[in-house]
Amino acid sequence: MDSVASLPPRIVDMHNHLRNDPDGARMLDIMDQAQVQTTLLLGVEWRRQSSGLADNDLTVKVMQKHPERFVAGVHLDPRDGIKALEAMKHYHAEGAKFVKLFPNVGYYPDDDAFLGFWDCVAELKMAVLSHCGWLALPAGEVCASYYSHPGRFEKVIRRYPQTIFIM
Repeated sequence: MDSVASLPPRIVDMHNHLRNDPDGARMLDIMDQAQVQTTLLLGVEWRRQSSGLADNDLTVKVMQKHPERFVAGVHLDPRDGIKALEAMKHYHAEGAKFVKLFPNVGYYPDDDAFLGFWDCVAELKMAVLSHCGWLALPAGEVCASYYSHPGRFEKVIRRYPQTIFIM
């Protein structure tokens, strides 16, 4: 039987960051070369700025310039309490559709202390993308896979079944 492999009608990059690309032009060139129509563009929180990755503000700004190509996700830390909720509402109003989590840095996403955070995610109808498993960080920083095990999301997913979770 003769079969021909073909690309799907729409290719979506589900996780990428701007790096030294303040207007997104380099990312758009790469997307075009790879026939990627849409990229989920993720910002990083201010604490991670030494990484060279674009922060939440720049990520949203680039998405606003190219909304047909980028979907913005913003990195928030639920341990920041009210500050995280205010940031989530701000970025949602600016067009962000996802919240990116990185529990590896030392928190369990199913901690009841974060119910207000999860309520806000659900109220705004934002999706969640979370790192799971092992990832390297600079020496001296907490980065433990046991915080981000997918099982730590079960209670949250059951409580908020209408929220989209990408692990």
